[in-house]
Amino acid sequence: MGWDTQVVIIAENIESEEVSKKIGKQIFEKDSKRYESESFYLIEEELTTSIYYSYERRKYAPYWLIEEISKIYPSITFTVLGSMLDFLCGPAGIFRIKDGKTLDSYGIWGENSRRYKIIADPIENRFEIYNWFKQAGKESELRMKFISDFPLGSNNDNLVDKLIPIEETLELNQKIGNESNQTSWAKQAKFESIISFEDYQQLISNSNQTSITEESFIAFIEYSNAISRIEEEISNLVNGEIFRTNPFHLYITTFGSNHLDNEFLKSEFTCLEDIEYKLNRWENEIIEWALKQLNKNNQIRILKGSPFKWLINLIKEKNYLTKGC
Repeated sequence: MGWDTQVVIIAENIESEEVSKKIGKQIFEKDSKRYESESFYLIEEELTTSIYYSYERRKYAPYWLIEEISKIYPSITFTVLGSMLDFLCGPAGIFRIKDGKTLDSYGIWGENSRRYKIIADPIENRFEIYNWFKQAGKESELRMKFISDFPLGSNNDNLVDKLIPIEETLELNQKIGNESNQTSWAKQAKFESIISFEDYQQLISNSNQTSITEESFIAFIEYSNAISRIEEEISNLVNGEIFRTNPFHLYITTFGSNHLDNEFLKSEFTCLEDIEYKLNRWENEIIEWALKQLNKNNQIRILKGSPFKWLINLIKEKNYLTKGC
């Protein structure tokens, strides 16, 4: 069973805007681009820059990714927050990371906890979250009062065992609620998740057997003539609409290394040109098969890239096996 978690990543003591943007790009490429929901801010302090990066992902706060990135930038301090960790409706959590290691992590829980609640809406509450949970924020001060009962250390895989009972008095809740923005925030443009059409054309022109990678496959789904033609034809036939979804999901659920069909697909489709050839060859059969499925489910929304999924199902059902490139 899965669930969604709001993630906040704060990075402080960054020497330049250029380095800040590089870190944001690394977070995007290694994780958040698969979820398409990131908000990325640069915060100008007196002498340095900080990052506030938030997105929604499945289940867990990616502390392992930040540990990896922090090895590259040993002088930068990272704080990772997650709104619902360990299990559905479970505790929020905080991870303090530097130089490749989680120095401290613990759970935050409580039905009436304002600290717990603000993490669930990281954009609306970004000023409160940043000012409260940054390294020099009030959270660090209150946490240290429990150092004898809850020593510093990593509890990344079981935050329930380290729920620090910080008492949230009326005064404390008012303090959190009155946190104001005293810094300069600059929202950054969205990162490009798909290479440009020109780059894609250059990629496929270099070979007639273009390897199927995450980057090339996602671009293929976006720019393939066969994909677009079949989508449009079926959309017209059912009076439907083509609905764009996260293209990384289609890759993960087909050629992703852990998917059940991975070996079958690799043997059936050896290159992008092979996929295009089979889409063209079996176009009429794909349309016929898809119409039956859509009509059976009273569905008029066609997800972008669906012709490839229909082709896979058609091959399995009809055993239309052909040679690769």
